[in-house]
Amino acid sequence: VSFVHNDEQISSGTNQEGITGARFWTDETNQLDLSASFRFEGLPSEPQITLNVINITGETQRQTWGNDTTAYSNAVRAFYDPGYAVLLGIRGTF
Repeated sequence: VSFVHNDEQISSGTNQEGITGARFWTDETNQLDLSASFRFEGLPSEPQITLNVINITGETQRQTWGNDTTAYSNAVRAFYDPGYAVLLGIRGTF
């Protein structure tokens, strides 16, 4: 299991979108991932199954913009909702 935290951050210089002093901010995110595997050592070819789940909680990413008087005003510049991904695999030796 892994957990990644990205704090809220300024993600550009000033004077964005033609507004003096305006900049972009990226919201805080917390992403939880899982990776697990199991090897069947008693079976021929010793198959191994793997499971990876990326972004278990379906964390979204959002970027806003504004200047010092409008910062964090929910003026959304970009929004990304990747959902979660599940990968299941099997492998063996021949």
